[in-house]
Amino acid sequence: MQSKHLPVKRMIWVLAVCFWGTIAPVAGQDILTIERAMDIASENSPRLRGSFMNLERYQQNLIAQRAALKSRFSMNLNPLSYSKNRSFDNRVSE
Repeated sequence: MQSKHLPVKRMIWVLAVCFWGTIAPVAGQDILTIERAMDIASENSPRLRGSFMNLERYQQNLIAQRAALKSRFSMNLNPLSYSKNRSFDNRVSE
């Protein structure tokens, strides 16, 4: 009995796979121009990535140095304090 149903099950399975293949989105190949290839190479190049990171670091250092050159002004507005403490020292009184 099972040998009769086996080809039918296979046929249903094959049709299901074929049907799924027509529904599932298929990513096609894009045409790659020289400009796009150069862009991809420049984005993924370790040397260029390192150079861009160094450039960013140097720019941040420049911003920090410019900030350090600005004049600094600080003023302390604490009021004067006065204390009236009496202390006795034996060494001074002898």
